Amino acid sequence: DDDDSSGGEEGFDWTADWEALTLGVSVIESGESLPSSTVVWGDSAFPVILDEANLPFVTAARVGDGRAFQVGHESYIGGGLTGAGDTGQLVRNAVQWVSAVEDPLIGVEAGLTSLTTWLQDEGYTVETTDLENLDKYDVYCTTTYGEPSEDGLAAFREWLLAGGGLIAGGHAWWWGYDHDNAAENYPGNKLLFDAGLVVTTGWVSAGTDTVGDDAPSVLLNATRLQVALDVADD
Repeated sequence: DDDDSSGGEEGFDWTADWEALTLGVSVIESGESLPSSTVVWGDSAFPVILDEANLPFVTAARVGDGRAFQVGHESYIGGGLTGAGDTGQLVRNAVQWVSAVEDPLIGVEAGLTSLTTWLQDEGYTVETTDLENLDKYDVYCTTTYGEPSEDGLAAFREWLLAGGGLIAGGHAWWWGYDHDNAAENYPGNKLLFDAGLVVTTGWVSAGTDTVGDDAPSVLLNATRLQVALDVADD
Protein backbone atom coordinates (compact mmCIF):
# COMPACT_ATOMS: atom_id res chain seq x y z
CA ASP A 1 0.00 0.00 0.00
CA ASP A 2 1.93 3.03 -1.27
CA ASP A 3 0.45 6.24 0.15
CA ASP A 4 2.15 9.51 -0.83
CA SER A 5 1.04 11.09 2.46
CA SER A 6 2.83 8.45 4.51
CA GLY A 7 6.23 6.87 4.61
CA GLY A 8 5.68 5.05 1.34
CA GLU A 9 7.87 2.12 0.39
CA GLU A 10 11.23 3.91 0.43
CA GLY A 11 11.55 4.08 4.20
CA PHE A 12 9.74 4.15 7.50
CA ASP A 13 5.97 4.49 7.09
CA TRP A 14 4.68 6.57 9.99
CA THR A 15 0.99 6.45 9.07
CA ALA A 16 -0.06 4.01 11.80
CA ASP A 17 1.96 5.84 14.45
CA TRP A 18 0.53 9.21 13.40
CA GLU A 19 -3.00 7.80 13.48
CA ALA A 20 -2.45 6.41 16.98
CA LEU A 21 -1.17 9.76 18.25
CA THR A 22 -3.96 11.81 16.67
CA LEU A 23 -6.87 9.48 17.45
CA GLY A 24 -9.72 11.69 18.67
CA VAL A 25 -7.65 14.85 18.10
CA SER A 26 -9.28 17.45 15.85
CA VAL A 27 -8.07 20.84 17.12
CA ILE A 28 -5.03 22.00 19.08
CA GLU A 29 -5.50 25.33 20.84
CA SER A 30 -2.20 26.99 21.72
CA GLY A 31 -3.67 30.14 23.22
CA GLU A 32 -0.97 32.75 23.81
CA SER A 33 1.83 30.18 23.74
CA LEU A 34 4.42 30.44 20.97
CA PRO A 35 5.87 26.98 20.37
CA SER A 36 9.16 26.42 18.62
CA SER A 37 9.14 24.67 15.30
CA THR A 38 10.99 21.37 15.09
CA VAL A 39 13.15 19.99 12.31
CA VAL A 40 12.39 16.33 11.67
CA TRP A 41 15.35 14.45 10.21
CA GLY A 42 15.73 11.00 11.78
CA ASP A 43 14.96 7.83 9.81
CA SER A 44 11.96 7.06 12.02
CA ALA A 45 11.03 10.63 13.00
CA PHE A 46 7.85 12.32 11.81
CA PRO A 47 5.71 15.44 12.25
CA VAL A 48 2.47 15.08 14.19
CA ILE A 49 0.88 18.55 14.31
CA LEU A 50 1.60 21.39 11.85
CA ASP A 51 0.81 25.10 11.92
CA GLU A 52 -0.85 26.86 8.99
CA ALA A 53 2.55 27.23 7.30
CA ASN A 54 3.18 23.46 7.53
CA LEU A 55 5.82 23.89 10.23
CA PRO A 56 5.86 21.00 12.72
CA PHE A 57 5.54 21.91 16.40
CA VAL A 58 4.55 18.48 17.67
CA THR A 59 6.74 15.58 16.53
CA ALA A 60 7.55 11.99 17.38
CA ALA A 61 10.03 9.25 16.58
CA ARG A 62 10.90 5.64 17.13
CA VAL A 63 14.34 5.47 18.76
CA GLY A 64 15.96 2.03 18.86
CA ASP A 65 13.49 0.05 20.96
CA GLY A 66 12.12 3.26 22.50
CA ARG A 67 9.92 6.12 21.40
CA ALA A 68 9.93 9.89 21.78
CA PHE A 69 7.15 12.47 21.64
CA GLN A 70 8.00 16.18 21.59
CA VAL A 71 5.91 19.35 21.85
CA GLY A 72 7.32 22.79 21.07
CA HIS A 73 6.10 24.45 24.28
CA GLU A 74 5.80 23.17 27.84
CA SER A 75 2.22 24.46 28.06
CA TYR A 76 1.05 21.42 26.09
CA ILE A 77 2.19 19.23 29.00
CA GLY A 78 1.06 21.81 31.56
CA GLY A 79 -1.94 24.09 31.72
CA GLY A 80 -2.98 23.26 28.16
CA LEU A 81 -3.92 19.72 29.20
CA THR A 82 -7.22 20.93 30.62
CA GLY A 83 -7.79 23.90 28.30
CA ALA A 84 -9.75 24.23 25.08
CA GLY A 85 -9.13 21.89 22.19
CA ASP A 86 -7.80 18.35 22.22
CA THR A 87 -4.36 18.72 23.82
CA GLY A 88 -5.38 16.42 26.66
CA GLN A 89 -6.37 13.70 24.21
CA LEU A 90 -3.12 14.18 22.27
CA VAL A 91 -1.01 13.67 25.39
CA ARG A 92 -3.25 10.80 26.51
CA ASN A 93 -2.49 9.11 23.19
CA ALA A 94 1.20 9.94 23.51
CA VAL A 95 1.54 8.28 26.90
CA GLN A 96 0.17 5.04 25.49
CA TRP A 97 2.17 5.32 22.27
CA VAL A 98 5.56 5.87 23.88
CA SER A 99 5.00 3.20 26.51
CA ALA A 100 6.00 -0.40 25.99
CA VAL A 101 3.44 -1.56 28.58
CA GLU A 102 -0.28 -0.96 29.05
CA ASP A 103 0.01 0.48 32.57
CA PRO A 104 3.33 2.34 32.62
CA LEU A 105 5.15 3.62 35.67
CA ILE A 106 5.79 7.27 34.81
CA GLY A 107 8.71 9.38 36.00
CA VAL A 108 8.28 13.14 35.82
CA GLU A 109 10.81 15.95 36.08
CA ALA A 110 10.45 17.95 39.29
CA GLY A 111 8.31 21.03 38.77
CA LEU A 112 5.82 19.58 36.30
CA THR A 113 3.06 19.67 38.88
CA SER A 114 0.13 20.19 36.49
CA LEU A 115 1.24 17.22 34.41
CA THR A 116 1.75 15.06 37.50
CA THR A 117 -1.76 15.82 38.77
CA TRP A 118 -3.28 15.22 35.34
CA LEU A 119 -1.51 11.88 34.92
CA GLN A 120 -2.59 10.79 38.39
CA ASP A 121 -6.17 11.75 37.56
CA GLU A 122 -5.81 9.56 34.46
CA GLY A 123 -5.02 6.65 36.75
CA TYR A 124 -1.25 6.43 36.31
CA THR A 125 1.35 5.92 39.01
CA VAL A 126 3.67 8.95 38.83
CA GLU A 127 6.92 9.69 40.66
CA THR A 128 9.41 12.53 40.47
CA THR A 129 12.77 11.50 39.04
CA ASP A 130 15.66 12.67 36.85
CA LEU A 131 17.81 11.52 33.93
CA GLU A 132 20.18 9.51 36.11
CA ASN A 133 17.43 7.45 37.75
CA LEU A 134 15.20 6.14 34.97
CA ASP A 135 15.82 2.39 35.12
CA LYS A 136 12.52 1.42 36.76
CA TYR A 137 10.35 3.80 34.70
CA ASP A 138 8.54 3.06 31.47
CA VAL A 139 7.94 6.71 30.56
CA TYR A 140 9.81 9.91 31.43
CA CYS A 141 8.24 13.37 31.07
CA THR A 142 10.47 16.44 31.06
CA THR A 143 10.90 19.96 29.79
CA THR A 144 13.71 20.65 27.35
CA TYR A 145 15.31 23.40 29.42
CA GLY A 146 17.60 21.72 31.94
CA GLU A 147 21.22 21.16 30.93
CA PRO A 148 21.88 17.42 31.28
CA SER A 149 25.03 16.23 32.98
CA GLU A 150 27.33 13.99 30.99
CA ASP A 151 26.42 10.99 33.16
CA GLY A 152 22.73 11.86 33.07
CA LEU A 153 22.69 12.14 29.28
CA ALA A 154 24.52 8.83 28.87
CA ALA A 155 22.09 7.07 31.23
CA PHE A 156 19.10 8.62 29.48
CA ARG A 157 20.25 7.63 25.99
CA GLU A 158 20.83 4.04 27.11
CA TRP A 159 17.36 3.94 28.72
CA LEU A 160 15.62 5.41 25.66
CA LEU A 161 17.31 3.14 23.12
CA ALA A 162 16.52 0.11 25.29
CA GLY A 163 12.78 0.79 25.18
CA GLY A 164 12.04 3.85 27.28
CA GLY A 165 9.33 6.34 26.33
CA LEU A 166 10.10 10.06 26.32
CA ILE A 167 7.60 12.91 26.46
CA ALA A 168 9.38 16.27 26.21
CA GLY A 169 8.12 19.83 25.98
CA GLY A 170 9.69 23.24 25.57
CA HIS A 171 10.70 25.96 23.12
CA ALA A 172 14.14 27.25 22.14
CA TRP A 173 13.39 30.74 20.82
CA TRP A 174 13.98 32.46 24.17
CA TRP A 175 17.18 30.46 24.67
CA GLY A 176 18.26 31.63 21.22
CA TYR A 177 18.41 35.29 22.25
CA ASP A 178 21.60 34.60 24.22
CA HIS A 179 22.96 31.40 22.68
CA ASP A 180 24.07 30.03 19.31
CA ASN A 181 23.84 26.73 17.45
CA ALA A 182 20.67 25.32 18.97
CA ALA A 183 21.06 22.05 17.10
CA GLU A 184 24.11 21.13 19.18
CA ASN A 185 23.90 23.38 22.25
CA TYR A 186 20.23 23.66 23.23
CA PRO A 187 19.72 21.31 26.21
CA GLY A 188 16.62 19.63 24.83
CA ASN A 189 18.29 18.80 21.54
CA LYS A 190 20.84 16.73 23.41
CA LEU A 191 17.95 14.58 24.62
CA LEU A 192 16.33 14.45 21.18
CA PHE A 193 19.44 13.76 19.09
CA ASP A 194 18.92 10.00 18.87
CA ALA A 195 15.31 10.63 17.89
CA GLY A 196 16.37 12.74 14.91
CA LEU A 197 14.51 15.83 16.11
CA VAL A 198 15.83 19.39 16.50
CA VAL A 199 13.93 22.10 18.38
CA THR A 200 14.66 25.39 16.59
CA THR A 201 14.94 28.98 17.78
CA GLY A 202 12.10 29.91 15.43
CA TRP A 203 8.54 30.00 16.67
CA VAL A 204 5.27 29.22 14.98
CA SER A 205 2.08 31.26 15.23
CA ALA A 206 0.13 28.24 16.35
CA GLY A 207 -3.13 29.72 17.65
CA THR A 208 -5.81 27.26 16.54
CA ASP A 209 -4.63 24.36 14.40
CA THR A 210 -6.77 21.61 12.95
CA VAL A 211 -5.61 18.06 12.41
CA GLY A 212 -6.19 16.64 8.95
CA ASP A 213 -7.36 13.18 7.97
CA ASP A 214 -4.04 12.12 6.45
CA ALA A 215 -0.55 11.80 7.85
CA PRO A 216 1.77 14.69 6.91
CA SER A 217 3.91 14.40 3.79
CA VAL A 218 7.18 12.50 3.92
CA LEU A 219 8.82 15.63 2.51
CA LEU A 220 8.44 17.26 5.95
CA ASN A 221 11.24 14.95 7.05
CA ALA A 222 14.38 16.87 6.07
CA THR A 223 16.37 13.76 5.22
CA ARG A 224 13.61 12.37 3.02
CA LEU A 225 13.28 15.76 1.33
CA GLN A 226 17.00 15.82 0.57
CA VAL A 227 16.80 12.33 -0.92
CA ALA A 228 13.88 13.44 -3.10
CA LEU A 229 15.81 16.50 -4.24
CA ASP A 230 18.87 14.40 -5.04
CA VAL A 231 16.74 12.03 -7.12
CA ALA A 232 15.18 14.97 -8.94
CA ASP A 233 18.65 16.29 -9.80
CA ASP A 234 19.78 13.00 -11.32
